[in-house]
Amino acid sequence: MPSGVRRGMRGDSRTSVRPAATVGLFAALFAAESGNPVYCQDFRAAEGVESFTSLEGELVTEVPIELEGNWLIVPVDARGRMLRFILDTGATAGAVARSVARRLNLPIVAQARLSGASGRALAPVAEVRWLRVGEARSGDFQKWVLSDGLLSDGDDLRFDGIVGSDLLKYYDILIDVPSRMLKLYKRGTTSANSGPVVGQASAVPFKRQLGGIIRFDVLVNGETVAAILDTGSPSMILNTVAAEAAGVTVSDEPVSEEARGIGSEKVPTYSASIDALEVGSVQLDSVDGEVADLPIFDRLGLDDEPAMLLGSPFLLRCPLLISWRERELRFCRRLDEADTETEVDTGDAPRP
Repeated sequence: MPSGVRRGMRGDSRTSVRPAATVGLFAALFAAESGNPVYCQDFRAAEGVESFTSLEGELVTEVPIELEGNWLIVPVDARGRMLRFILDTGATAGAVARSVARRLNLPIVAQARLSGASGRALAPVAEVRWLRVGEARSGDFQKWVLSDGLLSDGDDLRFDGIVGSDLLKYYDILIDVPSRMLKLYKRGTTSANSGPVVGQASAVPFKRQLGGIIRFDVLVNGETVAAILDTGSPSMILNTVAAEAAGVTVSDEPVSEEARGIGSEKVPTYSASIDALEVGSVQLDSVDGEVADLPIFDRLGLDDEPAMLLGSPFLLRCPLLISWRERELRFCRRLDEADTETEVDTGDAPRP
């Protein structure tokens, strides 16, 4: 068990190379480390999609979110064939499953050297120009090709790919899991004075890393921790430095010592219990999480400071608005009668 953390939990709780990119699948942010320029959609292409004005901003498109366990799944149109992709704010590039690439006859145009949750690996890069999320093109025209095993959770859940920040960074984004809806707004049209969750909770400033990774500060048991917004992670994951600083209760024995996500390094993972997790003016009490010194923390320059991956469980009762021009996150709105009836499988209801 990591030293300096509170004991008491049982251990049985649950050859061309592309440039840098990162993905949060199963807490497996990946980064391609060097290489050639990327052919990608620019802002003019993103903003050229027809939009309409609403009180929330200029809405470009909206698609339903399907919740499977803690996975946020959105439909992606591949020339009329609907695929199921994980919505992953921790991914700087999109990805497709190897079986999907074969089925769609996607040409392989490069190899990517990736740095992930469990170290480094090589992955093919396929070119595809016609994937769409609603009315929005799916970001970069080149996608990583990942093994089908990486796009499953081992419990008969299989996914076709990942929607990453190569798409999301071109829009202001509302991820509204309670209403099961993803909305993309014309970038810069949601602000401090308008928007779907504004006025209900204080704004949280953020910084960008590695071309689209969102970093901001949270409080874990009252201690400041650098958080990475990672909706591709189905759990909250702290590094040992954060667990020690916050006095998090951690299991005596690891619940897993296997590699997770991209890479082959075996990383001991401990179950953990967080007394209080605060993001701005929103707080969750008694949050289940994990402690693991994933190599990705080192890749993000966070290996020697308190850090965590803020995964999808925080959003199960808490809509999130990402405003890129303001560099602000806004979590939650006032809980109404419909919200209070929503079942949540982690922690208490957030308090806006």
